[in-house]
Amino acid sequence: MPIARKLLLAAISTLMAVAGAVVVEASPASAALPTFACRVPAYETAVWEVALCATSEYYDPTGTYQVVDAWSVIFRHPAACATYRVYLVDAANVQRFSTSLRNCKTEKDSPELWVWNGEFNGGAVRARFKAYNSSGGQILSIDSPLIDTTP
Repeated sequence: MPIARKLLLAAISTLMAVAGAVVVEASPASAALPTFACRVPAYETAVWEVALCATSEYYDPTGTYQVVDAWSVIFRHPAACATYRVYLVDAANVQRFSTSLRNCKTEKDSPELWVWNGEFNGGAVRARFKAYNSSGGQILSIDSPLIDTTP
């Protein structure tokens, strides 16, 4: 495993432990959802390795508004993967916001999706990663655990 990948995975694991994000998949009705959660472990098969996280612990760059943030990092993908998107999905499983389509590539820095947390009225949300082939057909869809967006 390349050292950069080990360091990135270690950083994500450390951040999750500090935030108390090692969670069991929860329902929207559960009493205490975290404000930070990653898919643990990362999605990994013979051809895929994708980390996927969501948080509502940060503010916009000006420090004015609390935001919900979703991101993914692709460590490995199949040749059939042409593009992908990262979505923010509400508790009713509606994909509300997404990044633009991105080319599938192994990358250290991933696109992030920042949305004002008021868009979710303090409800539960999750991140969703969807990958597509060159014909636009979906080849993968994975979700993070739910998080709480209450300010």
